[in-house]
Amino acid sequence: MFSPLCMSFFAFFLIIVSGIFSIKMEFCLTASLLCKSKFPVRDTSP
Repeated sequence: MFSPLCMSFFAFFLIIVSGIFSIKMEFCLTASLLCKSKFPVRDTSP
């Protein structure tokens, strides 16, 4: 019963949400990797 315009808008919305979620996940992964690589070096340095 959905109109094609509504279906296309819903698909577009889903694509945007999934894209934002994947970007957030990548950002969190890179931030954790940066913290892991930075802080041990700072701790071991005198």
